[in-house]
Amino acid sequence: MSPKEYTARVSKISEWASGLKSIYLLFDGEKMDYMAGQYLMMSAEIDGKKESRAYSIASAPQDEAVEIVFRVVGPFTKYLDTLKVNDTIKVIGPFGHLTTEAAKEKNLIFIATGTGISPLLSMVRDIHKKGVCGHFDSITLLYGTRYKNMLVHREELELHEKTCPHFRFVPILSREEGWMGRKGHIQQHLPEFVRKDADYFVCGLREMTDEIEKILSEKGVAKENIHLERY
Repeated sequence: MSPKEYTARVSKISEWASGLKSIYLLFDGEKMDYMAGQYLMMSAEIDGKKESRAYSIASAPQDEAVEIVFRVVGPFTKYLDTLKVNDTIKVIGPFGHLTTEAAKEKNLIFIATGTGISPLLSMVRDIHKKGVCGHFDSITLLYGTRYKNMLVHREELELHEKTCPHFRFVPILSREEGWMGRKGHIQQHLPEFVRKDADYFVCGLREMTDEIEKILSEKGVAKENIHLERY
């Protein structure tokens, strides 16, 4: 799938928490052909300069619209925050190799923090839509955020857990008071999930991914079974 340039139109906007949003993009003419886990480049003129940023795709390839999850933290995301339904933006893609095509094992463990959920959510959705959940012995998603309202598509993931007996959704919150589930950070809980016969797909801030890689390596997980995407 060679990258192509598209003009994308905003078809929908969802706000999960303050400053945490999803925008849904439709493409004029040809639909973008991509694999779950890949990313695209978005470009726009900001303060008289052309700026481009990479964003992982959260939707499944079977979906009509491409979903991008972002948190408003810098000039480009502040620009994205101003977009309204029917506004357009230039997009180039797809790019990237963080896909389940790299998996060699029958057990998948997805590990994400914050907006790092995007490529892993795309993979979970793709597996569900293809009806191949049963092809794996187990699929586990460890998803860490500060508060429960920052768990993007929480209800959908809980539904996947009910409809796919091989899938386990494990949310971990670091700051939510009264939360009855797992608390703290993913690094604290990861050791109980580690197994050598699994492929690990990890996405998040570099500090987190480096720590996860270190834990997995120390537990004897082969380097080729650890697939990382840092931002």
